[in-house]
Amino acid sequence: VSSALDFPASQSVYHDLIDISIDEKQLPMRITRSKDPEPRPKDAVPILSDFFVPQFADEYSVAVNNRPRTPVIIDPWNGFRISDKIKGWKASLHD
Repeated sequence: VSSALDFPASQSVYHDLIDISIDEKQLPMRITRSKDPEPRPKDAVPILSDFFVPQFADEYSVAVNNRPRTPVIIDPWNGFRISDKIKGWKASLHD
């Protein structure tokens, strides 16, 4: 494969190609500006009151009920409550 790619520089590989080289004298002259253009004026900043006029209602506040820091325990926890009830039912059945 490498021997097929090895050819002398004088040998033309491609035939009938179009010459695309360009003479720089044929190119148009570079256009330079005589001065910078004037800056464009900034857009006017819209004023919110031109679009929206707020209507304020009477302000009021509602009293907030404060929760106590420690919760009030209404029913103390008893892990044996269910088993105690079952024992009570069994005792009432045997009587």
